[in-house]
Amino acid sequence: MFRSNFTPKFLIVLVFSFFLLQHSSGAARFWVGGANATWALAANWSATSGGTGGAGIPVAADDVTFDAASGSTINVTSIPTQTIHSLTVTGNTTVTLQSTVANVTLSLNIGSALNALVVSSGSTLILGSTTATFTLNFITTATQKGDISGTLQVNTSNAFTTTVITTAAGVTVSSTGTIKNNGGAVTGSAASLTVASGGTYNHASTAGTVPTATWSAGSNLTITTAANSTVAGLGQTFSNFNINAGSGVV
Repeated sequence: MFRSNFTPKFLIVLVFSFFLLQHSSGAARFWVGGANATWALAANWSATSGGTGGAGIPVAADDVTFDAASGSTINVTSIPTQTIHSLTVTGNTTVTLQSTVANVTLSLNIGSALNALVVSSGSTLILGSTTATFTLNFITTATQKGDISGTLQVNTSNAFTTTVITTAAGVTVSSTGTIKNNGGAVTGSAASLTVASGGTYNHASTAGTVPTATWSAGSNLTITTAANSTVAGLGQTFSNFNINAGSGVV
């Protein structure tokens, strides 16, 4: 007679461990929807880079990637208010995210000391909604991170917020990276936003606020705005402070 060595207690532990494994990391979601399409369509997402669509719309535990196989220039519309695990833009890709209704927030929440946002060198992420306000932010996990080695552009009617992160260096603008505030709102703190040596924050807006951040030696603050503009947030210690010759900043 067959005799099992699995006790009920062991089976409970086994089932619970399987549950944790299934929920500790999300599924991969790669964009395959072409140059201009809606976020909210299962056919626009694949489980593999350049793979077959139909994997499903990203959900809270999913890792979203736009890469070279997604296309070189992509406009993604109809983004809803939701949470995802992480967002990666890589492969020299330019991605514009847009909402079609007011006050939409796309939140990132990954594990401790992991990058919830990655914009690789040569790639660009544009928060480009024309309906106010579309916000990209971080929630819940105070020790998550981000890596901006390409360009993050925040247009008018859009916002980028890092302040839930309380452990430095938070989101790092690397030596090849740039945040361009193109009329939107960028909000940080000394712990949640770091501009590294060679990294750049470009304030290309006629008003607004330079975000609170850690400005490393060799970092760059550049203001390229119209003459006689009023820009707040300048009471910080900067390394390289550059003002466009045509700007008259108060």
